[in-house]
Amino acid sequence: MYSFSNIIFLYLLVNMIINIDIQGKKKKYNMIDSWLDVSLSNLQRFLAYQDLNPSSAATNTINLFSDIPKEVIKQLSLTDVVALLSQINEMEFEKDAKHRATFILEGTKYGFIPSLEDISLGEYADIETFIKGGVEDNLSNIMSVLFRPIVKESKHGYTIEAYDGATQKSRSKLFNYMSAVQVQNSLVFFWSFGNLLSKAFRLSLIVKMQKKEKK
Repeated sequence: MYSFSNIIFLYLLVNMIINIDIQGKKKKYNMIDSWLDVSLSNLQRFLAYQDLNPSSAATNTINLFSDIPKEVIKQLSLTDVVALLSQINEMEFEKDAKHRATFILEGTKYGFIPSLEDISLGEYADIETFIKGGVEDNLSNIMSVLFRPIVKESKHGYTIEAYDGATQKSRSKLFNYMSAVQVQNSLVFFWSFGNLLSKAFRLSLIVKMQKKEKK
């Protein structure tokens, strides 16, 4: 059986190091220190954990954002668990909430649909289908419709690749590695367009972000 002292947070360079005392021996573990390090796929896992019971959600969430083994997390005091979860929560809400229209992934620059008012019926229909299939399970699919490779760019704006269902499917797999911050901010921006996602979303993170913006 392990016996633990309180967790000590040490900040070294850009990495957060967590020291845990195990039977008198300190062991170091790493934890993300910025929400920018979270990918779309990890965001999906994080959201899925919210449907678990509190103890399982806490164990899986801490394990997702750190390299602390689950068997060690289960032996931590409730005070330490709350401290870790609070740190994760603070990182999420301290991120830059500004929507960015472009990003680069694996050498390719992608752009958000330049004008949502010009979104095609096909694009809209596919997004609607993905929403009905479950937003949390289709984040990469939704992003792959909203973002496409930039084919032409100037100081006045950019033009993105024409929408095609086949390329959307292949792009959605790659987008599992895009930034969760980019995903969340883009969803909030798209949400404001006709409030399209208001009934479909169950993402508490998005709701909290909107309330924060209103305040």
